[in-house]
Amino acid sequence: MKNLETPLLKFALYGAQSSIGSALLVQLLNRQHEGVAILSDLNALTARPGLRAKSGDLFDALSVSESVAGMDAVIAVLSSPRLPAGDQQDDSRTPRRQLEAIEALALGMPRVKVDQLLLIGDFAWLDGPAQLGDLAERVQDALQRSTLRWTLVNAPAVQDGLSIDDLRSPGETPTEQVRQELLSFAACAVDELENPQHLGKRMNVRL
Repeated sequence: MKNLETPLLKFALYGAQSSIGSALLVQLLNRQHEGVAILSDLNALTARPGLRAKSGDLFDALSVSESVAGMDAVIAVLSSPRLPAGDQQDDSRTPRRQLEAIEALALGMPRVKVDQLLLIGDFAWLDGPAQLGDLAERVQDALQRSTLRWTLVNAPAVQDGLSIDDLRSPGETPTEQVRQELLSFAACAVDELENPQHLGKRMNVRL
């Protein structure tokens, strides 16, 4: 049953076709939040109560504006191997592509007055070698100069390709430990979405 003290959130999710995206959807839909999964292929995800699919390009600010209009919050799983990226075919998980996604979100979301952003990914590179320093500074600049209420969440290393159905109930795939760890991570991320405690910071989730 819905906790009446927790307001309904309308969310937009980039990276729904990842294991982390699937776990987030399980937790979001279990809590009766409603939203859209933004995809390149609208047939890639089965429609469910409270969830619909919408086309979009995470790396284009105008597309971001059109895709997230009317939402309360945006979640971008930048560690996902499948992100809506227009005609681009290169790996969306590289630092440069993550920067491009963050810049597009920072420009596109304020245009439609959506200000809460949860970024989930492998952000170890932000503290990495000196040659990535310029990219890290640009990420920091894009976020801090924006009007967004943002949180970075360090993503765990997880088995990819798990669906909502894989995670909803115990089964052979994945193992119960993997399922519980993914759902625990997703629960913490959704908690942050509902009641932000780490705005403007990087957040680690202990599993």
